[in-house]
Amino acid sequence: MVRTVGVSVSNLDPRLELASMNLGAGPIRTFFRVTLPLIKPGIIAGGVFSAVTSFGEISISLFVSSPQTITIPVRTFNYIEQTFDPSVNAISVIFIIISIIALLIIEKTIGLSKVM
Repeated sequence: MVRTVGVSVSNLDPRLELASMNLGAGPIRTFFRVTLPLIKPGIIAGGVFSAVTSFGEISISLFVSSPQTITIPVRTFNYIEQTFDPSVNAISVIFIIISIIALLIIEKTIGLSKVM
């Protein structure tokens, strides 16, 4: 998440913010009207990458989770260990479909070329 947002911020032209402030906008208005829309693709891409990565980080999830909070990767891992059920394959397909839908939404709203 930090890298994708960092790249978006580093590619930001500081003259756009200066122009906004020279035209009378304050720092907060400049951030919400100029900076945030320009770095939005990086924020969305970072969120998608974080979500997809979190599904695969079973070792960290097992280490960090508690009995009160069980994450999806931990629940899936425990289910695979305890049973030999083909419904795990269905869960994998659902995760793939969610990822594809997220990519399609990003493509329709801001375009993948801006995110990548």
